[in-house]
Amino acid sequence: MKIGIPRALLWHKYGRLWETFISELGHEVAISNPGTRETFESGCAHCLDEICLPIKSYYGHVLELKGRVDAIFIPKVISVERRRPLKSFTCPKIIGLADMIKASIPGLPEIISPRIDVNGEAELLSFFKLGMRLNPNPVRVLRAYMKAVKAQRDHDARSRQSERLSGPKIGLISHSYNLCGAYPTPDVVRILRKLGAVPVTVDIYEREELLSSADGQFPELSWNYEREMLGGALRMFNDEDMAGGIVISNFSCGPDSLIGDYITRMARRHSSIPFTLLTIDEHTAEAGLVTRIEAFLDMIEMRK
Repeated sequence: MKIGIPRALLWHKYGRLWETFISELGHEVAISNPGTRETFESGCAHCLDEICLPIKSYYGHVLELKGRVDAIFIPKVISVERRRPLKSFTCPKIIGLADMIKASIPGLPEIISPRIDVNGEAELLSFFKLGMRLNPNPVRVLRAYMKAVKAQRDHDARSRQSERLSGPKIGLISHSYNLCGAYPTPDVVRILRKLGAVPVTVDIYEREELLSSADGQFPELSWNYEREMLGGALRMFNDEDMAGGIVISNFSCGPDSLIGDYITRMARRHSSIPFTLLTIDEHTAEAGLVTRIEAFLDMIEMRK
């Protein structure tokens, strides 16, 4: 079977895990192409205008796979944080994504949508159930899961390696899919490097460090990935080598609008590091974004 995985949203966080697991079970994996204007516009045509930018992009990637694969992998990721049972969840749109896709795009192939909720069952059990559907050999399923976890951990470890570049270190506090640089998301990492700065993402920190930091600052915050963003910001506040920070959020994203504003307000009160908030949508032009980032870097230089 040829199984497609959209190159969007959580693929940028768990892609190696999913790809390795499915391929180790003997199936061919097809990843949608990097986002283009055509991909994005086709997704917009099937979405409500009010829906957030990453979801619009995801629709386009699903449509790009339609007709090329036998099935599309769209997991229902409900919670990924076991340390706070029944108190932490992913984005509601991520939870309902597979159902939204089925209801709005006709003629799709089979949708493979395993339920991943570490509050309800261990991740291994969720993948074991999925694996037995794809290949009813329990030994091979367990081996595939172990190889997939290792592949993801190796990728994450490489992501945490510091860049050996000179220039001011600028923290980027955002979801990984906002930093991928595929249309329509501006490539902020590339922009910073071109302007002589060193971009540092929250991925350089261990996940448990981020969540522990968030617990101490905002224990009521329920959203898994916004808690990671908050933990990353707190770590950067205390990093003497950090010259500044940029919070990147999506217009019309409720969780992003809350945590982005919270981090920038907290930075003004408790940090000597300058922070700024960039909100992006499909109308964000890279030229205007470059101008804002240039002004931010100039302000950091003047503060010295």
